[in-house]
Amino acid sequence: MVLKPRKSFLSYFILLFSFLFLSCSYLKRWNVEGVKPNVPVYQVHFNKNLDPVYDTGNLPISILTPLDYEGILYAADARGIIQAISLGDGRTQWSHNEDVALGPKPVLYKDQVIYGSISGRIFSRHYLTGELKYALDLGSSVAAPPCIYQGRAFFHLRDHRIINIDAETGKILWSYKRSVPYSTTIHRASTPVVYQNHLYVGLADGYLASLSIDDGVLAWERQLSSGTKFIDVDSTPVFAFGYLWVGPFSGSFSVLDPKSGETVRSYEFTAGRTPFALHDQVYVGTINGELIRIEKDLNVSLKKKISDKGITNIALWKNKLVVSTTGRKLYFLDPLSFDVVSTLTLGGSHSAIYGDLEVTPEYLSFITARNRLMVLK
Repeated sequence: MVLKPRKSFLSYFILLFSFLFLSCSYLKRWNVEGVKPNVPVYQVHFNKNLDPVYDTGNLPISILTPLDYEGILYAADARGIIQAISLGDGRTQWSHNEDVALGPKPVLYKDQVIYGSISGRIFSRHYLTGELKYALDLGSSVAAPPCIYQGRAFFHLRDHRIINIDAETGKILWSYKRSVPYSTTIHRASTPVVYQNHLYVGLADGYLASLSIDDGVLAWERQLSSGTKFIDVDSTPVFAFGYLWVGPFSGSFSVLDPKSGETVRSYEFTAGRTPFALHDQVYVGTINGELIRIEKDLNVSLKKKISDKGITNIALWKNKLVVSTTGRKLYFLDPLSFDVVSTLTLGGSHSAIYGDLEVTPEYLSFITARNRLMVLK
């Protein structure tokens, strides 16, 4: 019989010491580095499938956005259904089928929810009961959410018209028609915005225009990009520090004087979508997946690559920057360093977010490109 030698006390001591040393080092490393990567700052509250019936090979891609108001989420979808959904329990309070694909985002005026369709039909319903107040045909697809200002609703249509209606009655007040000679434009449009009694809107011919809100007369126009295709200024202009911040799909991001349209500053990057203004900074996402912070003095203070995909949205929620891209991940970032704190995978390869992020203190809502309504809390 062969006897195995006993391990000495010293051997056990060395083994125990090594374990404690490595464990302490491991714990210390996490304390120094901060929060463990991909620790969720959210939880999925509920989600709903809004996918319409479609033929194989003809995948419907959504660019829609829900509206959050007083605990109710209003979601219009490509099936033609408008729903009022309780954010508390996800139950539908009322719904109507308009028999035509809807989009892109409902807006609220007094007690009305106003939204449009791809046929150009506008609907106004009571926000609590869903009762129809009026409907009218504008003759072309509604390409962007309307802008509501002093009882007026301004719509940007697919045929490059800007229509001003009375939000209370639906009466058309004026129309501005833009001649766009290009057939290859992006399937979305700039939402008109009002600043000091003028309407500002990006156009599919590469121009930004300023119109009088009273009669739609052109005050000035500024060419931001040139070429023969995909030169659209489809991002919504943002006003910050007395300037107009906007970028075309193909061209340099620019800061303009809103009174004259003169360029104050331009940058050698191309913005993916609408910039985001917060306190004394403006945040811009590029088509290359870079996130850029610009200070009030117009100088870039931070630039960091977040993704290999183009950035589509920037928002602030629960003290984190929320960034969506043309990929299937949603990023939650430290606002100061742009370090990724957490991510959310939305689904398959086509599950990007092309609509906007709807943010309230408690909820983050959006509709993915694959027509899934998601609510985080």
